Amino acid sequence: MTNSSPNIKRFAGLDLAKESIFACVIDKNGFKKDKKFKTELNDLINLINCLKSHNVEAVVMEHTGVYTEPVKYSLQTEFRLELVNPADVRRRNKKKTDIEDAWWLAELLLSGTIGKGKRILSSHLEDEKAITFKKMTRLRAKYVKQNTQQKNRLIRIFDRNNLRVTSLFGENRFTKTAMIVYETIVQNITWNEKIGELMELKRSLSGKERNVCTRAVNFICNNEEKLEEIMKNTNQSQLPRIDRIELLMILQQSNLIQDCINLLENETEVFIQDNKKISDERELITSIPGIGIATAAQILAEIQDINNFASKEQFASYTGLVPSVSQSAEVTYVGSITKRGSPYLRQAIFQSAKVSSMKKESHIGKKFQRLFTRKGKGKGKAKIAWVAIARHIATVIWCILTRKEKYKAIDSKKKEYKYKRRLLRKISLQELSYEIKRRKVLIQEI
Repeated sequence: MTNSSPNIKRFAGLDLAKESIFACVIDKNGFKKDKKFKTELNDLINLINCLKSHNVEAVVMEHTGVYTEPVKYSLQTEFRLELVNPADVRRRNKKKTDIEDAWWLAELLLSGTIGKGKRILSSHLEDEKAITFKKMTRLRAKYVKQNTQQKNRLIRIFDRNNLRVTSLFGENRFTKTAMIVYETIVQNITWNEKIGELMELKRSLSGKERNVCTRAVNFICNNEEKLEEIMKNTNQSQLPRIDRIELLMILQQSNLIQDCINLLENETEVFIQDNKKISDERELITSIPGIGIATAAQILAEIQDINNFASKEQFASYTGLVPSVSQSAEVTYVGSITKRGSPYLRQAIFQSAKVSSMKKESHIGKKFQRLFTRKGKGKGKAKIAWVAIARHIATVIWCILTRKEKYKAIDSKKKEYKYKRRLLRKISLQELSYEIKRRKVLIQEI
């Protein structure tokens, strides 16, 4: 093995656990030194001093979640640190011990296999502001997921009691108007009493909150007969007491979670307004159909710097939306998507694909219709088309951020030009030679 850089004297590999760190130091001359440390602050200082005493300038370790964070913060200012995916450096059919794993990581770093542009890529080390931005958006995503779970519990209790009130809202079962209707049923008050409460509340409100009350009153007035009929078709004259108590708890938890989401969104907005680069990039991304302000913030927090990706194919691979490929000789098997990279980024782009596919007049909506027709109908087939649209949106995001241009839909003129260009490719050689001679004659006459 040869040293990957003449400036680096020795390499170290670290194998992390919850309460211990195994370090192994090697060089190209066969030097090897291994030692065990604990994860406490004094032991981390001893680890740094030990690595410095052996002239170590590059350290590699696996990215193992929360256990990586304190070690990373301690080492990244003192050494060139490489964080790798455990799946990329796993050995098979070999003896597995902590010291052997640390030695193997050091050997990969010594051989020049790990690093930017190498066979095994390393994670990008982020600064404090980037980490804060990512934590805020991820925390919001977790609370949104919790809120959806609470609302689904509410729907299941309604279905258990044969209360089909959700059929009035279709796919929009969790709008503010729908939640007001659910709350009225849980509180066991009449619709006229609820209308009176909303009218009194409306007088003291303004703006969007006033419009919410107006829409709720109009919906109840227009559908009062249907609501009464639904209440009569339930299994019992009224909801059981235990179900009513559970529904009240769910509504209270949902309101509390929504307040937390609003707080995180406000903090995120303040952070973005203070950072002009992120603010400009969010404006570019929101020009894509289906991507809102919150989703754009989630995507930018996970990407950090688009210049870390050399091509749109590399960025699509980072999102985990590309199909896995297994090849042997003439046989190639294309499987499901790899699901590598950040799950928060992949989920945000996938949700954007589902929203943009509903806009049938847009270019992305038409593309989804073609894919959906080609794949066949059905829920599973629709998911395949959504994944393809999400992969397309990922490539569009890379192009937009690298070119600093807003999204522009493909119009019909460009399609006609492409069609004509394809027709030119089908011209035979004789016709092409005749066309060249004809143009030469015209040029000579001129």
